[in-house]
Amino acid sequence: MLYAYKQLKEVQEKSDETTKPWKMCEICDTEYGEAATRVPRVLACGHTICHTCATKLANSEYLRCPFDRKCTDLTKCTLESLPKNFTVLHM
Repeated sequence: MLYAYKQLKEVQEKSDETTKPWKMCEICDTEYGEAATRVPRVLACGHTICHTCATKLANSEYLRCPFDRKCTDLTKCTLESLPKNFTVLHM
């Protein structure tokens, strides 16, 4: 069922010739995806950015959200352990 939905969604987007804005990282304007670098990561504040942008913004202790400036603590976790935003991936 999920596969059929994904195919239908791709056909609809091809007819529109545009990628929906909620499927793109707001920083780099690249579409989210299953590839490790394109995975949408949820920050502690609730905002979502792609893994590549998260890597660029992070230091060894925290990642400061570019939208609300709140910090995600990275002393007890890694960027890879931040939750994936599955809702965005399956829209």
